[in-house]
Amino acid sequence: MKELVEPVTDPVAYYARLAGEMWAFKELAAQQMEELSSWELTLTGPGDSLLGEQARAVIGVYQAAVAQCDRTLGNMVRLGLDAKALQVAQERPSREAAATVLAAVQAAAADPEVGMTPAQVQAFGAAVRKALEAAS
Repeated sequence: MKELVEPVTDPVAYYARLAGEMWAFKELAAQQMEELSSWELTLTGPGDSLLGEQARAVIGVYQAAVAQCDRTLGNMVRLGLDAKALQVAQERPSREAAATVLAAVQAAAADPEVGMTPAQVQAFGAAVRKALEAAS
């Protein structure tokens, strides 16, 4: 059975992207908050207008978005995920990139013009794989 969900292979990058999405949502909620000043609201109690209920909903969404951003950004600081750490994580090659490099190196080693025996190609591929794993 095919997996429906891909595993997270780079949690730092995914967490940074998630924080960016939350920030974008908070900004969208802030825009909605700014529009409230143009609404004509009647907030008098049980008979509040539908517009008043919508205003409460916008305010609630904005407050929740701010709280979530605060938690997420606070977690990033607590975990040491500052700009430098995120840059290093983004520059680190992915497993997919390492697999591509390994496949290219093995194909080059197997080229008849290189003159390696099948056993040498296999040993060389294993050595490259080991070096890539050690470097990551």
